[in-house]
Amino acid sequence: MDNKYIENSIFELMEVAQCLVNKGWVERNSGNFSLRVDEVEMEMFPVKKELPSSCPTHEACGVGGGRGGALWRMTNENKITFLITHTGSKFRDIAKSALVNLGVLKYDDGILLHHATKEGASPSSEFISHLLIHDFLAKNKPEKKIILHVHPTHLIALSHKYEGHSKNDINILLQNKLPEVKMIIPQGIGLVPLLPPGSIDLAEATINELAEHDIVLWAKHGCLVVAEDIWEAYDMVDILDKAAEIQWIMDNG
Repeated sequence: MDNKYIENSIFELMEVAQCLVNKGWVERNSGNFSLRVDEVEMEMFPVKKELPSSCPTHEACGVGGGRGGALWRMTNENKITFLITHTGSKFRDIAKSALVNLGVLKYDDGILLHHATKEGASPSSEFISHLLIHDFLAKNKPEKKIILHVHPTHLIALSHKYEGHSKNDINILLQNKLPEVKMIIPQGIGLVPLLPPGSIDLAEATINELAEHDIVLWAKHGCLVVAEDIWEAYDMVDILDKAAEIQWIMDNG
């Protein structure tokens, strides 16, 4: 994977970021993105720090060893490198300048390092999910290098309205509203109940669904999609949210 691929991916991210802002799916600093890569020119990200052995936000989802430790669940031969949005970064800023809002997370031999362009930057608060999902994808769906998490309005509303309905019910509901849903997303969507953001439970529940699906609805929260490129990820969310919007109009028209 060469620098041109990374440069093109970052440029496309900037374009998609503006589309996400226009849709209203990334309010304030919500949403996050990552791209798994083989290597990165690290001089672009000169500020380096080793991440602490426990998550500062959710003690139960420790990054290091012990119960819930994300690194404990990864074998030392794994080497994962990915670009990821900073915690607190806003997609409206990414649309203008992606590089200063992205860092590099590197897992190698049990050590997790974060590289950034500016002091004080930290990876997205959902970085545990990104870390474990990229590990899963590298082993099971290596062509899927993109992870995108956003808050599509109508899909979230659907998860409130149809709380308690099965994954099969939700898929039938969406597929029946727009034929393109089944054409573009033939495997349907996964469904995860409301779980604490950034938690190991959310990461593992999502991975379970990604075994069969490329897009997962996080009930009352948003969705996470894995794809080969950022536009593919955007298009999947877009078509599903359109179907959910049609259902909303039918329910409330």
